[in-house]
Amino acid sequence: MCDLISVIIPVYNIKPYLDKCLESICDQTYRDFEVLLIDDGSTDGSYVKCQDYAKKYPFIQSFQQQHGGVSAARNFGIQKAKGKYVAFVDGDDTIDKNYLEILEKYMSSGKYDIVFGGCRLIDVTHGTTKVVATLANHSGNLKEDFYQLYAGTGQTRNLIESCSMKLLDRMKMVKNGILFNEKLINREDTIFMLHYLSFCKNYYITNETWYNYFRYDRGSASDLYSDYRVENEIKHLNFTSNWLVTNNIEHIQEIMSFDIAGYIGIMAEALLKLSVDLFSKYSLFKKTMKRMQAQVQIPHKATKKKTALSLWCIRNNIYFPVFAYQWLKFKRK
Repeated sequence: MCDLISVIIPVYNIKPYLDKCLESICDQTYRDFEVLLIDDGSTDGSYVKCQDYAKKYPFIQSFQQQHGGVSAARNFGIQKAKGKYVAFVDGDDTIDKNYLEILEKYMSSGKYDIVFGGCRLIDVTHGTTKVVATLANHSGNLKEDFYQLYAGTGQTRNLIESCSMKLLDRMKMVKNGILFNEKLINREDTIFMLHYLSFCKNYYITNETWYNYFRYDRGSASDLYSDYRVENEIKHLNFTSNWLVTNNIEHIQEIMSFDIAGYIGIMAEALLKLSVDLFSKYSLFKKTMKRMQAQVQIPHKATKKKTALSLWCIRNNIYFPVFAYQWLKFKRK
């Protein structure tokens, strides 16, 4: 008998994309699964569409809650799920027809605590597709290989950080109280996954890509510059640093340099999108970097020379070269 998989889908004002997503799930070659649609207080008719699918397919359940964010919706789904395994899918993404079948095949072998694969990043606005995947299938000890998986190639970091593109053990989540932090507007996926990985030993990763991650130019409050977002990002950096120490991961400074470089880049991009003059953007950039310096230890080692140079500048309060570099990257986009 096959193991039941609970597919948890948070839904919030994505009516135009739901059909594509749900049809891709209904078309799965693996048939022993349930779908939990968690509507997070949509106002565009998404919930009506969820109810329609629940009426049409016996394996789909539709729920609605007051608007509390994607983390609250996923947590509700975890509480309602009955499967041995959990797969998270975003309601505006799609999965290939053998997605669940292949993930379950490796997970049910009993050899692995987590199985994940690659994805296609599909930029709808610009009509481009980028494949994010490893060069070859492989398995190993998660904590021994973490540095290479997270920072070595730059390809698998996004795969690890996201709660999608993988199959998770539901009882591992239940027994260890692993839930999403509902107070965060950013990095809730990463913190959830690191918490889950604390209880994992062996992993399997395949270079096959069955998950289609769509980027629509819809805008998001979580992408904007705000004090709350800065604090969220800093909490993520400190959580990651503590997790690395607690789990005896090697190359902590190199891993943290990778994450801090990411923090500098995303905060600079959010600032550069503001409708203020360039001098004001630079002033905010300095303020943002100083806030990070006050709360996060800046590493002295980095995997890349340009990252090491940027971090040296930040440690020594030399902000303009870093800002200028980020501005040039932004303009090239």
